[in-house]
Amino acid sequence: MEEEIFKKVIIQKDKLLNYGFIENNKEYYYSKIFHNNSFIANIKVDKNNKITGKVIDLETNEEYLNIRINKIQGEFVNQIKKSYQKILEDIKNKCTIEKYGIHNQTNRIIKNIKEKYMDDPEFIFKKYKDILGSLYDAVCEEDNPFPESFHVTMKDLSLYESTVNKIKSIPEVDSVGDRSETAQKLSNLSKTIVRGGIGVVCSLGLVSLFIISNTIRISMHSRRFEISIMKSVGATNGFIRAPFLIEGIIIGLVAAIVSTFVLG
Repeated sequence: MEEEIFKKVIIQKDKLLNYGFIENNKEYYYSKIFHNNSFIANIKVDKNNKITGKVIDLETNEEYLNIRINKIQGEFVNQIKKSYQKILEDIKNKCTIEKYGIHNQTNRIIKNIKEKYMDDPEFIFKKYKDILGSLYDAVCEEDNPFPESFHVTMKDLSLYESTVNKIKSIPEVDSVGDRSETAQKLSNLSKTIVRGGIGVVCSLGLVSLFIISNTIRISMHSRRFEISIMKSVGATNGFIRAPFLIEGIIIGLVAAIVSTFVLG
């Protein structure tokens, strides 16, 4: 039972102490009374991180073996078995990390990725199910023949070199696929596109100012007689300018609303 529950996890000994285990000669022991104070679970983690346990009947002071015999069924036995399994599952959830690779560093990295990005690892050999054929069933995560590897995607290419150096400094890392030349080319291309975009925006801005200026001039020219009459009767420059400003604001708002619906 213990072996099945802790099959694909790595026990973190520092967490065992926080959980309540007692260390003795590099082995860890934990006891918990359950099921109305009728049974006690004695759990041991040895030097090889192997976990074993016993359920003791406090009334007879003997190990309660019925939970380990599949042929013995019954409501009471199932209750004791589920209660003991619940204790083991709680230890598993609080004192272990999932086992994906050979090295502890690999498992710690995957744990951090899962917690931060909610992303599970992908096992490469599963992509070759058709090629492996009958061998696929004989291969599992624990016996994965492919080397452990991580594919890192950079959001900011300017941090490429420093990121590669930090990864290389990890003791368990054997090699790093350094594509700095490709990254540099992509970075230069990105900068060129940004600069080109800024140039296009500035050019369009100048064109827009030229068009707006000519539009105002044309509008004023077409209404030059109205303007001269208004000046003759004593209208101020602000009074004459106001209708043109209001007209421009209305046209701009209508254009913005129409473009928003078209592009949206």
